[in-house]
Amino acid sequence: MDYNGTSEFEGTSWIIPAKGHKLKHYPAIAATCTTTGNIEYWICSTCQKAYSDKDGNNAIENDSLNIPALGHQMTYHPLKAATCTEDGNEEYWTCSNCGKAFQNQQGTSVIQNDSWKRPALNHSMTHHPAITVTCTEAGNTEYWTCSNCGNAFSDEDGNHVIADNSWNIS
Repeated sequence: MDYNGTSEFEGTSWIIPAKGHKLKHYPAIAATCTTTGNIEYWICSTCQKAYSDKDGNNAIENDSLNIPALGHQMTYHPLKAATCTEDGNEEYWTCSNCGKAFQNQQGTSVIQNDSWKRPALNHSMTHHPAITVTCTEAGNTEYWTCSNCGNAFSDEDGNHVIADNSWNIS
């Protein structure tokens, strides 16, 4: 080969053919609250460039491949005491992104679904029979009291609350 420029090349003998891309596919992975994800892409093992298409026509920057972690979007659920008729719950947080429940606001202590629930106490009824009024003694109508909630009821099932001392008959 003459580097002085005095020799000529015939045809295309001086052209070095391209090797072509050897692309490896990387599927998209969704980001979660705590882990990064990535877009779908291909990497060429020959030129080490990333591409957004399987043919290697649209090069993309490596720093655009990752999708940042979403982070938890927390909702606070305050402590609610159970009553005789309504369930209560412990204090807890839920994340609207991942749907998980947590013991702490930072989202580092996952708890099992419904483990925060506290069932209703149910009434613990004591029956007070009716006492007939006499000339010298007061009486009362039949009623029930609940030792859990302290309410008085006109029915055994605890469906009808009555005012204190409304059962007394002078």
